[in-house]
Amino acid sequence: MSIKHDNEKPTSAAKLMDELYRFKKGSVTRRHFLGVTGLGLATSVLATAMPGLRPRKARAAISGTLSLCTWPNYHNQANLDQFSKDTGVPIQVTIFGSNEEMLAKLQAGGTGWDVFVPTNYTISTYVKLGLIDPIDLSKLPNFDPSTNDGRFTGEGTVDGKVYAVPKDWGTTGYAVNTKNVTDDMTTWKQFWDLTQTT
Repeated sequence: MSIKHDNEKPTSAAKLMDELYRFKKGSVTRRHFLGVTGLGLATSVLATAMPGLRPRKARAAISGTLSLCTWPNYHNQANLDQFSKDTGVPIQVTIFGSNEEMLAKLQAGGTGWDVFVPTNYTISTYVKLGLIDPIDLSKLPNFDPSTNDGRFTGEGTVDGKVYAVPKDWGTTGYAVNTKNVTDDMTTWKQFWDLTQTT
């Protein structure tokens, strides 16, 4: 058995099974799997020939597992549990430690993520590299851009298309044990200067 794909090179049965195994493990994206095996093209052709196979624009329910890649301790587990209870869809959470780690995984094509939570300044990089698609805002009826400050939504919009919506924002602070630190610190420079001397 062999399947031809876009570049007309046949995919052997062994290669197909290897790619299927990689896809099931989540080490390649659905887009990669369909492209490499030629199944994406085959599905398109079948959908054109058989309208009943075309995906419906709206689905009554979602199914499968939602794969979420995010920061550690970033989501209330009760919210994730409630989502699963309301939809019947379990959530698989993958944790990453830095934006660089997330980017490397996306560039390697080994994610399988449905939703990921990067820092806003990285969105334009993902867009330039073709790693993410714009969001269909019709599927986010509770999101109203006019109620958000532009400094939170601006980074998620590239060339007029929305690729990300804000979830959280905040600052990083520091605490000082005044038994050990007697100098007043009112600026980050004072803080960093002190950390370099201790």
